Amino acid sequence: MRAVARLPVNRELMIDLSRIKTDLLAEIGAASHRLNHTLTDPNDPRFLTQECTRLVWKGHSRDGLFPFLEIILSARFAHLPRALLIRDLLTPLKNGLGNAYRHGNKQDATKSIDVEVVATPTGAVIVVSDEGDGFDVVHTLRRFRAGENYFANHGIGFRVLDRANSLVTWKNGGRSLLIRFMPDRQPRSGPNPTGDPRSASAIDFEALRSALAKQEGSLLKPGSVLESCRFYDCNDREGDMVRCVLHLRNQTTWAQNISILTGRVLASAIKARVDFDTGRELYVRLQTRRIGVPRPLVRLEYEPRVVLYAFDPWMSLREYVEDRAEGVVSRRYAKRIGKCLRALHRSGVAVQKETWAQAVRREEALLEGVRQRLCNGNAQQSGRIERISQTCLERVRALHHDPNVPIHGRLDWDCIHYGVDGRFYLHRFEECRSSHPGFDLGGFLADLLVFSTSRGDPQIYRMGQEELLASYFGDSVPSIWRTRLPAFIASALLRRLARDPYTCLPTDGHEALLELCELTLLETI
Repeated sequence: MRAVARLPVNRELMIDLSRIKTDLLAEIGAASHRLNHTLTDPNDPRFLTQECTRLVWKGHSRDGLFPFLEIILSARFAHLPRALLIRDLLTPLKNGLGNAYRHGNKQDATKSIDVEVVATPTGAVIVVSDEGDGFDVVHTLRRFRAGENYFANHGIGFRVLDRANSLVTWKNGGRSLLIRFMPDRQPRSGPNPTGDPRSASAIDFEALRSALAKQEGSLLKPGSVLESCRFYDCNDREGDMVRCVLHLRNQTTWAQNISILTGRVLASAIKARVDFDTGRELYVRLQTRRIGVPRPLVRLEYEPRVVLYAFDPWMSLREYVEDRAEGVVSRRYAKRIGKCLRALHRSGVAVQKETWAQAVRREEALLEGVRQRLCNGNAQQSGRIERISQTCLERVRALHHDPNVPIHGRLDWDCIHYGVDGRFYLHRFEECRSSHPGFDLGGFLADLLVFSTSRGDPQIYRMGQEELLASYFGDSVPSIWRTRLPAFIASALLRRLARDPYTCLPTDGHEALLELCELTLLETI
C-alpha cells in the first residue's frame, strides 16, 4: 500500500528572527486603520464576526489562558482542516504559553502573560509576552539548527515551532514570541457569521443554573451567579460535541470566573440517558493513571438529548497521533488503552445485557447498512464488500460460547480525547453493553492499522498490536486470539469506511481500505 504525504510544510517559513511585527500584520491584511477597536473580553462575539479584529488578554498561566483561546481560535478558523489548525496554530500557541509560564516567569503566579491576537480572513498574528529575563534567541537557534543540545529541559519548544507551517520570531530579548499563522487554504466566505451553533435566546440560563447547582461538587458554589452561557461547536469528527462556556460571578466579591464544560447532543433521549448513567458509574470505577473517564455533570431536562461533562478536550487520539506523526506515540497509547480496556471489561459495570444471538443480529444489521451505503451500483465493489462482510459474520457467529463482558461498544480513536489538562479520557458510552471484548479490541486496532498504512510503516501496527494485547492479557496472549481478532478488525474497518472515509489514506481510499480488510482476514498484515 502507498504511504501518504503528510500536511505540506514550507521549510522557508519556520523561524526567522529578521521579521518584525509590522510586516507580519501587513501580510495577513491587518492594516492599522482597520484595527480601530480592541477587544478585552475573549468571549466577545465580535471576535468571531468582525472581519478584522484585535484581542488583548492577560493571565498568569498556560492553563488559565489556553483553554479559552483554543475554543475561540477553533471557532474563528472552523473552515480550515482541523489537522492544519492543530499543527500550525494551536500546538505552537500552547507551547509558547507553557514556555512563558515555566521558563519566562519561572512559574511565578504573580507575574503576567500578555496575549495579543490579531485575526483577519487571511490568518492571524499572535504575540505571547512574559515578564521574565528573556534568553539569547540567536545563540539558542544556532545550537538547535546545528543539532546540538540547546535546551535545559525537554527541548520540545523549537521542534514544535520549526515543524509548524507558520512564521515564528522573538522580540524584546526573547520575552515576546510572535506567531504568524497564514494557511494556504483561505476561507470561502469569511469568518463564521455567528460562531455559535445555538441561539443564546434559546438557552434557559435559570434551568441550567438549577441543574448544575443540584450536582455534588457543582461548579456553582454558594454565592455564585451564572451570568451568561455560550456554546461553541467543537468541530469534531463526529459532529456531536459542543463546548459550554459559563461566566460565573461571586455575589460577595464580584470576582469573575470562567468554567468550560463539554456537551454532547446525542441521537435520542434514551441514548443520552445510557451515556450519562454508564459514564457516571465508570467515572468512579475506571480512573486509571493515564486514562480517565469524564465526569458526567447533568442531563438537561429541557433538552433531554444533551449531556454536560466536566472536562475540556481539544484533540482526539487520532488528531494527537497524526499531529506528532511518530509511530512510538501510537504504540505507547496502544499499551495504555490495553490496560484501560482490561479494567473496563473487568469492571462489572451495569450495562444492557445482550445475548450472542442479539450480538450477531446487530453485526448483521451494521454490515448490511455498510453494503447499502457503499455499493452504489458498482457490481465489482458490491461483490467484494459482500464477500468481506460474510466472512466477518461467519467468524463472529462461531464465537457463541464466549462469555460476555461490559464493552464500550463503539470504540475508535475518536472516542479517546486529549484534554487541555494533558490527560486522556475514554468517552462516548451510549453503545455500552455486555458483549464480546473483540469488538473493542478490533475497533482500536482498525484505526491503528489505518494509521500504520498511512505512514507506510507496517511495524507501527505490528508493534502496537503486541503492546495492546500484552497489556490487555498480561504476559501471555492466548493463541486463539490471533485467529479471532481479524474478523473484528475487518468489520470495524468496513463500518469506518461507510461512516466517514479516512482522509489520511490515498485518494482511492475505498480501494485501499477494502484491500486492508482482505489482507486482515487472510492474516497477512
